[in-house]
Amino acid sequence: MNFKPEKKTIALSDIKATLSAQQSIQAEVNLPDYCSDIKRILKCIIIPGITSVNVSAEKITATGIADIKLIYVSEKDKIDCYESQRDISVTAESKDISDNTIVSAKAKTNYVNCRATSQRRVSIEGNIGVSFELTETATKDIFVSCSGQGIQLKKEKTAYENLICQREKIFDMGETVQIPADKGIVGKILRTSAYAVLDSKKAVSDKLLIKGQLYTNILYCTDSDEGKTALFRHSMPISQIIDLQGIDENTNCNVSLCVRCITARRKSESSSEGSLVEIGAKVAAMCKCTDKGEISTVEDCYSTSHEIKTEYSLEEFLCPVESISRQKTVKKTFEMPSGEISDIIDLWCSDASATMKGEGKTAKAQCSLTLCILYRNGKGVPEYTEKNADFTFETALRESYEYLKCKILCQMRNAEASIISKDKIEVRLETGINADIYSCVSKRILKDLQILSKKESTDNTALTIYFPVQGEKIWDIARRYSTTAEAIKAENGLEGETVDGKNMILIPAV
Repeated sequence: MNFKPEKKTIALSDIKATLSAQQSIQAEVNLPDYCSDIKRILKCIIIPGITSVNVSAEKITATGIADIKLIYVSEKDKIDCYESQRDISVTAESKDISDNTIVSAKAKTNYVNCRATSQRRVSIEGNIGVSFELTETATKDIFVSCSGQGIQLKKEKTAYENLICQREKIFDMGETVQIPADKGIVGKILRTSAYAVLDSKKAVSDKLLIKGQLYTNILYCTDSDEGKTALFRHSMPISQIIDLQGIDENTNCNVSLCVRCITARRKSESSSEGSLVEIGAKVAAMCKCTDKGEISTVEDCYSTSHEIKTEYSLEEFLCPVESISRQKTVKKTFEMPSGEISDIIDLWCSDASATMKGEGKTAKAQCSLTLCILYRNGKGVPEYTEKNADFTFETALRESYEYLKCKILCQMRNAEASIISKDKIEVRLETGINADIYSCVSKRILKDLQILSKKESTDNTALTIYFPVQGEKIWDIARRYSTTAEAIKAENGLEGETVDGKNMILIPAV
């Protein structure tokens, strides 16, 4: 019988590379006439936003805008601010770029140093880091079967995540909103932040419909002599149709939303009903569409009639266990550095990180938030401090797994702070946690097989008497004597894969 090997091609999502690039920000600022003199700097913020990513040859370039916000105390102990913008353009080189590579870029501020050289002049130095993740659809040929030349295969079914398609879509959102007059006329905008939440998704033929909300927080100085601040929250509906070739209503579609850029600008027009503010955002939707596949991998092989040459490889198979989208409320108590507190002006998160590990029937995440707290001390003078808020998150799984891989994103959505004593505050944080959990199995599988020469027969015995060890595998016995496991089972009336309770077995020749 001719030798006929069979391989199966499977599609997987493969992160080809993670690259990083940096850009320095340096500015010597002379305050314009509309800004008051600086008494003390509270915080200098650089907020980077990526507006476009261009891929050409072996280069990836991300461009965008960095918003520089200088928040300070004026001579009259009021909060004032100065804002400017700098262009971002960073480039990374990679040889792992192909036509179907998806490049995702995220920017964050690594550090900011700021000092006032006079009441009207400020020196600002910072660094922005951009990380690029290169993902593409990878194909892998798996040896699944063959026939002829006395080949015997030891197979095992393996579950894996079969990739159908993946895509990142970046879309623009914008709206002009009217801030009610009872919240104060908008003077200078101190801070703008945003986050996106996915509410629903629906797959139809080759298209995915997603709906959600974009939430924006705007902190601003009111246009009054009292030096008051106000926080305005606004939401915009997200509704997008994303083209994804090959999906249908039974496809598992994993979607994550990320705000790449957010701006808020005061418009000069205002009325008795309030101020107009123009909000603009770029939101990225990363879509990964899969179904559960199953493949018969070959763990071992031999031939009853020929010498063979085999090549094995260690392969990792991921299979989706669960996708989590949860909200967790965290409460923390902090001592404030300046003693007595009279008012909490604003509370936001400058950085969030999370790691997740799974073992058995539990997945556990360690999350950390850097909280930025703007407040007034007992004398009513604005102050600023930062605190770390660490917390854990656990989720129970339906089954127990030996090894899990997890991908997690943690973000702070809303925060409230209350003064519980003259020098302590209690913070209530609403966090969003999105995680993808996979079972991970590493297997030694057959990669290639070649038929060499025919075995020379040295024993013409039809039956061999063998005394097995308790629990010895029938496959190992058959391989040693160049017969088949099925022949040994039939000759001895055995079931299962091991020898149990037998003092002697007969091994037939084939």
